[in-house]
Amino acid sequence: MSKTKKITKYSIFILFIMLPIIDCLRRTAIKNFELFGFSIIELFNMVIIGYTLILTIINIKNKKEVYPLLIYTIILIIYICFHDINILHFDTSVYSQANINVITESYYIIRVYYMPILLLFILIKNIDIFNLDFYSKLVKSLICIICLSIILLNVFKLSFATYAATNDEFVKFNIFDFYKSDQSSKLLSTRGWFDSANEISAILLMLFPINIYLLYKENKKINIFLYLIQFLAMIILGTRVSSIGAILITIAVILINLFAKVFRHDKINYKIIICGLLCIGYFFVSPVGVYLMNYTIPNYNIEDEHSKYLKNLTNEKEISNYILNSLYDFRIDKTFIKLYPIENDILFWKEIALRNRNLNNDSRVVKTTIIKRIYERNNNKYDKLFGMGYTLNFIDLERDYVYQYYLFGIFGIILIIPQMLLFIKTAFYGLKNIKKFDFTKTLLVLMAPSLGFVVAYYSGHVFGWISPSYILVLTLAFLYFECQIGKKIILCEK
Repeated sequence: MSKTKKITKYSIFILFIMLPIIDCLRRTAIKNFELFGFSIIELFNMVIIGYTLILTIINIKNKKEVYPLLIYTIILIIYICFHDINILHFDTSVYSQANINVITESYYIIRVYYMPILLLFILIKNIDIFNLDFYSKLVKSLICIICLSIILLNVFKLSFATYAATNDEFVKFNIFDFYKSDQSSKLLSTRGWFDSANEISAILLMLFPINIYLLYKENKKINIFLYLIQFLAMIILGTRVSSIGAILITIAVILINLFAKVFRHDKINYKIIICGLLCIGYFFVSPVGVYLMNYTIPNYNIEDEHSKYLKNLTNEKEISNYILNSLYDFRIDKTFIKLYPIENDILFWKEIALRNRNLNNDSRVVKTTIIKRIYERNNNKYDKLFGMGYTLNFIDLERDYVYQYYLFGIFGIILIIPQMLLFIKTAFYGLKNIKKFDFTKTLLVLMAPSLGFVVAYYSGHVFGWISPSYILVLTLAFLYFECQIGKKIILCEK
């Protein structure tokens, strides 16, 4: 192995290992530390960018390799120029919280959209060193760091609650209190020291199929341990993505294994079956599982005296005051009133108050409705193509594709197409030749990035977030690696 390849291999390994550690720093006291006017987190992000750029440069050996990357870079630069020009025309009277800044805007686009592409280039180009052994060690290390920190911090009650009145509130109960406490399962849910439960949910969801793949492929006791602790961590994390995702993946893998046995006469992997059944059993008796299984969406769509009274009001001041005094009755969260004040758009909020209250009870729907209104009032025909900008400072919609459309426009969404094209190409090849490959392993490898793209729509926090977007790249690179191995096997058979 050459010196360059050694540096690349160990640097990439360290880079991925640092991701969950950096995320934890966001919620600690060190998050307020600044150097040269930059937060410690942003300084770490800058290091990651520089890190990735240097690794890309040292891995470019000939012109043919650089052409696709160069074309993408030129397209990105052109897009950034048009995007930055467009956002300068944003009408801040429509949304006063906007703090339009072309430097911040450009930096953000490079950080969260260009860097994953460069990382993907590095991983694919060095397929000889980024082999199964590398992916195995890296995934195991990530699972240990993330899952053990969630579980252990929960045990010692030093973990932040996933659902709490404040974002920095520690859990009052640990996993041993699950069956002692009469508290809501939401108060028992825990996210360790990680900043965002949704972000870490997306990461664990993408890593889970690869974890099962390693359990399937390697006959090691450590793999059983890693499978069990990840399942446990995903359950006590308590989000729908992590909890329901863990149980659905487990059930799917068991069914796939049984299908392979019945129709392909493959061997049953009893480790997966036994571990899976144990985890399924635990899920249905755990407070989180019980809560999710019994959860029903309340029906708030009731026309009462509040609605009837509001319909008849015409004076804007009276409308504003009445809505503010009846927020709970209309199922409107105070957060959204602070985000987009009533006095700025009274008739809009009147419509919101009078519409189906079940819609108001869904934060994703409300946030999407507000940003759509801002988009309409800004009345810029080029927003459709280039977006209103990240420095609009609008809160995450928790639906990445919709969020990217409003912030970066149609051309902005195109920035993630290379990742999707690689996935489609490799997935098509894997499914086309699945009869020649190991059925279960192929589906597990395909499942990992698939879940990343799905969860990006369902709960967001994949595109635009460094850690999940890098993990998505990792799953794509692993899928590509497996397909290349499969091609070699087919060629040898021929």
